[in-house]
Amino acid sequence: MQKETINNLIIGALEGGSNYWYLLPDLSMVKYHHDLCLTEQVMIAINDGAIIPIEDVETYEHLGEISLPGIKKAVKLLHENYPHHYADAITGDYDAITSDIFFQLIVMGEVVYG
Repeated sequence: MQKETINNLIIGALEGGSNYWYLLPDLSMVKYHHDLCLTEQVMIAINDGAIIPIEDVETYEHLGEISLPGIKKAVKLLHENYPHHYADAITGDYDAITSDIFFQLIVMGEVVYG
């Protein structure tokens, strides 16, 4: 899967697809860029190797994190366990549901919500 597709899937999750379950409790590792939105800044940090913690939006329980190794594992899990969503990602025909599933696989290694 291309890096641009991965970035777009994660941005889709951060901007709406996963808002019902996640919270970004600490963004101290994200460098501020005045000309970019927060999600783009988060993606730059991740691509630079940052590990960003994720919590449950209601309980504040630590659920996992976004990291390059997690993204790599999630691509494999999406391909193996959600071939329809993987195909949609490859063809560019994905939506918020695909973004959410991919994001959950990154953070928790499985789909827990939705």
